[in-house]
Amino acid sequence: MIAVLLLVLLGTILGAGLVTMTLTGHRSVLATENNTKARYLAETAAQIGYQKLQENLDQFSQTQPSWGALLAKISDLRTSFKIGTVAPDPAKPTETYQYELNLNNTPDQENATQGIYVISGELVGTGTAAGKTATVAIPLQISSISKAFNFAVTAQSGIWLNGGVQINGDLYGGGGIAFHRYAHYITSGNPESTATIYPEINGRLSLGQGASFYKIQNEPSQDQNQLGKHPFQNQYIVTPDQLSSFLYGHPEMADAGTVTLPSVDFSKVKTQAQYYIDTSRYRREWPFVDKDNRTLHIGSNTDNGSGPYTGTWFVDGNLDVNGQVNISGTFYVTGNVTIQKIKTTNPIAAVIIAQGSIQVYNNNLYMSTPAVLNAFLWTQQDDLTILGVGSNLQINGGVIAKNIILNGVRGNTQDGYWDLYFDTQRIEKPPRLTVNYDSRFLTQPPAGVPTIQGLQLRRTGEAKVSY
Repeated sequence: MIAVLLLVLLGTILGAGLVTMTLTGHRSVLATENNTKARYLAETAAQIGYQKLQENLDQFSQTQPSWGALLAKISDLRTSFKIGTVAPDPAKPTETYQYELNLNNTPDQENATQGIYVISGELVGTGTAAGKTATVAIPLQISSISKAFNFAVTAQSGIWLNGGVQINGDLYGGGGIAFHRYAHYITSGNPESTATIYPEINGRLSLGQGASFYKIQNEPSQDQNQLGKHPFQNQYIVTPDQLSSFLYGHPEMADAGTVTLPSVDFSKVKTQAQYYIDTSRYRREWPFVDKDNRTLHIGSNTDNGSGPYTGTWFVDGNLDVNGQVNISGTFYVTGNVTIQKIKTTNPIAAVIIAQGSIQVYNNNLYMSTPAVLNAFLWTQQDDLTILGVGSNLQINGGVIAKNIILNGVRGNTQDGYWDLYFDTQRIEKPPRLTVNYDSRFLTQPPAGVPTIQGLQLRRTGEAKVSY
């Protein structure tokens, strides 16, 4: 009898323990589910808030506000851009979200004379589900600097990435972005191409409305344009979920809205520039000009030396950059720009804007280490073409044009008698053309950088999640 009672008692204890374990496990599952719901709600809130902020700033900028109106707008955003508790599903009142803009107390840059205003902050979304709370914070900047400088590669129309080029930063192609496994180059005056690998992109890719990604299908014998600017028509359209099949690195699809390259009023810049250089007139003092070729030569391989060249420069003529140089400002050039044998020593990217062409060549030719160019290059001509095949070039800044054509291989390149010889092309080999976005540029912009009459929004990093 006692044994039976003990067995009944033991069964009761075990049963109670099992019930407790079951309830504990159920609560744990519910807590996990509610944490997941809270995070989803927070992400939704942050995305909605960021989009609303973008629309708010776009609408404000259409009014072409004065400097005083710009400052008033920042003050208004600081105190009023937020939304209270929202329950997206009325049947689930315990599941809610809200968002709020948190701006830093002081701007990163504020210069009324140059029209430069930059302030950092974050858009914070908060989600709640049955008592569990999560927050998602998107780091951002609000700035009067042209939106074209938000990207490592900015093309009003198309971008062509040919071969093993590497982009560390975001890209915007208003009319499309194309990838090709062949890199194009010129040797002995003749256009050539070589099979390599697809590009490597570590950043977000944005397209203009109605634009697409393309895989170029032409083989070299079929190429109509030997430097890699292939027509988008009849090419293979790549969907966003296929990007990782044709690109190395960590590419992500993004929506940057419409990016329009602002018109630059050279006549206005001419009257405001700190240095005005008329290359058609002989100069007795530094900086000297090549009057016969209407060119200002700067760099360690020229009579004008390596600088530093600070402030805003207006060059009426051509600009030749040759050798080591420190450019800590902005150059506006009415003619053409050539850049060769470059080694920049300025820590933050400079800006070179040309009404004519920009040619970048003979930079660490056939060498295993890259020449370093710390600059944003912006041509108002239709095309900007850069080759990293014989040259080895690293651009820390970005490139801006209507159309951008980049060609690059991997590893070492040797000069043969009739042609070039390349290493076996693999992703492990270092690229001979790299574009790294300079994230410090917007918080420490050089003097004279182009601005807009309004404010634009830029995401500056990955969202941070906390519970």
